[in-house]
Amino acid sequence: MLKYRTGGYDDKIIEAVEVDHESKDSVWINIIYNKTVTCRRSKKMTSYQCYFDTWDEAFTFLLDKAERQLKAYRGRVEYAIEQLNNIKGLKKP
Repeated sequence: MLKYRTGGYDDKIIEAVEVDHESKDSVWINIIYNKTVTCRRSKKMTSYQCYFDTWDEAFTFLLDKAERQLKAYRGRVEYAIEQLNNIKGLKKP
């Protein structure tokens, strides 16, 4: 069955992956290790990578994640500007 993976070290942001079987929380993927095909278990949702049933679900997940990151970065910039303005407003005693 086909799943869509986000994350990982690859430059592909959403990658189609053939899954051998799945449970509620995990998927099993056949990989080649030491010239032998072996089935490895991966959790469906981790901070490193996530697996989805459709490309659209994977896309929505990535879009939401990027929007949350942008909101957090904007908050950091606003705080830094406030700090900078406070420092600029200091007067010598």
